[in-house]
Amino acid sequence: MTTPGIKKDSSLEAEPSYLDFVLVPKFLVAEQADEETKKLMTTVGKICLEKDLRSQDFQCNSCGCAIGIIYGKFRSCHYDGYNYCYGCHGNDTECIPARMIHNWDFKKYPVSNRVKVFISHIENDPLLDISKLNPALYALEEVREIRLLRTQLTYLRSYIVICKTFAVEDFRRKLWPREYLYEQVHLYSITDMQEISSGVLAKTLQEAIAFARKHVRSCQHCRRNGFVCEMCKSLKPVYPFDVESTCNCDKCFTVFRTVFLNTNTVCHNCIKSIRVSNRWTHLHSVK
Repeated sequence: MTTPGIKKDSSLEAEPSYLDFVLVPKFLVAEQADEETKKLMTTVGKICLEKDLRSQDFQCNSCGCAIGIIYGKFRSCHYDGYNYCYGCHGNDTECIPARMIHNWDFKKYPVSNRVKVFISHIENDPLLDISKLNPALYALEEVREIRLLRTQLTYLRSYIVICKTFAVEDFRRKLWPREYLYEQVHLYSITDMQEISSGVLAKTLQEAIAFARKHVRSCQHCRRNGFVCEMCKSLKPVYPFDVESTCNCDKCFTVFRTVFLNTNTVCHNCIKSIRVSNRWTHLHSVK
């Protein structure tokens, strides 16, 4: 019974049984997680089929109570495929990350209480590597667009971070706390995937790109870090973040205008490097 005049502190009450596992923040290594969390983590990118009750010995996958046939009603979790009693599965729904990745399916499905809490803790962490889980997803126009935008951001970041002004702080602030969006191209969080589908992420990236582009072109220090196109020799600099009109040599990373690109294009800078290398090799062999 609660003492009159004293408000009961709900934070001191015992937490439900499905909260008895450790959720590891993204800055901690996975080895520090408990076994249950590790299992849930390994399932993030996999679509799990519904398990047979016999494989669970007719026991709830969370609390272990008897379920099925004459024992008690149960529900299946669409995240891990296991069956749970009604006490451990409240029929709450969540988007399943694996279904997003493999089926481009953003519908919400029933999940266990434990899984619901788990997903709520990891939904903003970049755990989904599209290049490994399902690279075919880049065939979708909206996903391909996001990859292009993030590629632009990675190039722009290389200019902004070495700028002597305070532009880098404004740049980071526009995407905080999702710095991985400009540090990597293929990693996504559950929230990111949902925002790709809704179009929100594209707008966020476009705003950051517009800011960074404007700065680079107007900043005397950043502007000097442009490239001279090895194909046309024009004095007008080219920048790698202008992905619509430029491309990079995948060997020496020289930037040149795409108007000169065709199947027979050979990087002049690479040819020059090969000539110099061959010349040095010849001189040393003569000695």
